[in-house]
Amino acid sequence: IIPTLNIKFSIFYYTNLSKTFDFVNNRKFTKDINKFTKLVYNTTKELRNMSIARKDKILLFLQTNQTATVKELSDLCDVSEVTIRQDLDRLEEEGLLVRTRGGAALSDRANRELTFSTRDRLNADAKRRIGEKAASLIVSGDSLIVDASTTALYVVRALLKRSDLTDLTLITNGINTALELVNRPDITTILTGGMLRMTAISLTGSIAWDVLSKLNAS
Repeated sequence: IIPTLNIKFSIFYYTNLSKTFDFVNNRKFTKDINKFTKLVYNTTKELRNMSIARKDKILLFLQTNQTATVKELSDLCDVSEVTIRQDLDRLEEEGLLVRTRGGAALSDRANRELTFSTRDRLNADAKRRIGEKAASLIVSGDSLIVDASTTALYVVRALLKRSDLTDLTLITNGINTALELVNRPDITTILTGGMLRMTAISLTGSIAWDVLSKLNAS
């Protein structure tokens, strides 16, 4: 009886194994798996982007208000208080804020190293007006040295709206500043080179200073 059972089991096992391989090799199955994998990837990416956006929003709020409660941040980000507490815990681990009773306050480090995207949105209207005013003073043939600050970035954005300018040269140590100009071949853009400073997305150090010492600007 036992050998018979073993034979029957082997036939059952190999038959079902064969069906399994046929199922896996089925094009529809492969296509569905690819769709599922893509969905998981996109969902994970979206959640990560949402987390980064919340982080910037929290830091921007703290930069403006100095302190915040969990409820205020929950309402601001339209997520649960549990999610906000988790975000605050991560930000505290990164040294960007200090947890307080029922909320958080901005740390000294965060004041110094606020992310570029957050600083870009901070006082945006004032920076836009400054940028437009500064850009209005530029004339064709000018050579400009522009730093990596977010205010300088608004100056460059305002310059891009002026189609009347010709023979313009812009020297910068700001990577984001240079990237704003990639579609304007009529503006000569010089990036200084140097050591990358992550928080400011800028190039610094002796190489940058050496390049700047050899250039003249109006």
